[in-house]
Amino acid sequence: MSTNSEPGFLVVIWGSAGAPGRSTLARDLAWVLSEQHTVLLVDADTRNPSLAQLVDLGEEPSGLIGVARALHSGDAIEKQLPRYMRQLRGGPRGTLQFLPGLNRGGRWRELTGPGMGGLWDTLRSIAEITIADCAAELPVFLDDAVVHTGGVSVPHQHNQLGQRNYQRADAEDEGERDSLTLSALLAADLVVVACRAGPVGLRRGVEAWWRARALGRAAVPVVTRAGLEERLAFAALAEESIPAVVGVRDDAARYARAERAGMSVVALAPRSGASRDVRRLARAVLDYRGVDGE
Repeated sequence: MSTNSEPGFLVVIWGSAGAPGRSTLARDLAWVLSEQHTVLLVDADTRNPSLAQLVDLGEEPSGLIGVARALHSGDAIEKQLPRYMRQLRGGPRGTLQFLPGLNRGGRWRELTGPGMGGLWDTLRSIAEITIADCAAELPVFLDDAVVHTGGVSVPHQHNQLGQRNYQRADAEDEGERDSLTLSALLAADLVVVACRAGPVGLRRGVEAWWRARALGRAAVPVVTRAGLEERLAFAALAEESIPAVVGVRDDAARYARAERAGMSVVALAPRSGASRDVRRLARAVLDYRGVDGE
């Protein structure tokens, strides 16, 4: 495994709840970018991880938890990373490595703690482009969370008797579960905000786009299962000048075939409309990174 002399470019795939296809988008975007670049794909979804299955690895041991343990113990993680990653694509001009995430959603607590603060700097050092697939949710109580370098600490709330307010305990627990998502968003060079076409999906997507912007992140909106009408509707709902909205059209049959085969739809059907849409998104990512796509 080689490291970059310059920090790699971190792209976070995020967005609204409601199954907008974030993991599929992350997989396909990583495949396109790895044609010309070294790419690391990370399953950082602490709620519904699915990338291992989407790339035909099944019940793969959690490489991300292995990395977390090394960070918590202060081990030299760079030497250990190769044992946790899986190569999905190799070639003379580009490669695609995959870091599997949780194999059981209940293990999310192993991805919390101050040791996780260096995760994204560590991962972005080993590839030109790192793509992180994250859960949709963010903590409800973000407004009163205290954000520190290396993680998020949540202030405990107490009542007048000095007792902890247990009505907030569940919310705090949920917030800790989403701390990996928040850390990725805060470290991101670019956030791809994905949402589904349709009135509900577009409304949720615009809300997610505004939240990404409120965190000070550059954000590219992507509407899945979309046509021109949905892209224009997103821009209108955002009520300000935004970058061109990328639409990835609906191609249910090909996406189903790709899922059964455990491969990217771009590899399965490179000339399809959906594949061309993903390539358009890849060009937008490279434009933000400031490099030539060739």
